[in-house]
Amino acid sequence: MSADQLEAQAGALRAVREAADAATAAEIQLREAVRAARATGATIDAIAEEARIGRATLYRWLKGRDPDGVLPPRDQWVDVMHAALRVALGHVVGEHPYGWQGLSTRQQEPIARRLASTVKAMSSQPAPGSADWHTLAAGTEVMGAVLGYRGRSSRSR
Repeated sequence: MSADQLEAQAGALRAVREAADAATAAEIQLREAVRAARATGATIDAIAEEARIGRATLYRWLKGRDPDGVLPPRDQWVDVMHAALRVALGHVVGEHPYGWQGLSTRQQEPIARRLASTVKAMSSQPAPGSADWHTLAAGTEVMGAVLGYRGRSSRSR
């Protein structure tokens, strides 16, 4: 490579680094704003919409964990499963036997069982990587934890 090409390449790489630094700073600022909004009592759905991120990402940020997929805090499990149930019902052809009934409950086990039956009735899936896909994935992870926990505790008694 010529000296001009090397200099152009170095300049382009500096621009990439500056853009990456700016993106990192913006993400840190967004995460702080998300935590502050949640501290005021803003709903997960409202924050996710304003931040233009999926609920699963939002839960990870609020938990303060890495993006490799962790369960949200237990006090958020009902909301996570409700959101996943809404997504799943949107992918059921025809009428689901239970329709939208039962979405108002705040008990984990009935919601988890309802989500499991609805997921089985789904005729299509959300696009991989979409916000709905992440919402459904987070909800089914929580569902598994709820149903798995219930099974272990009943056997240990």
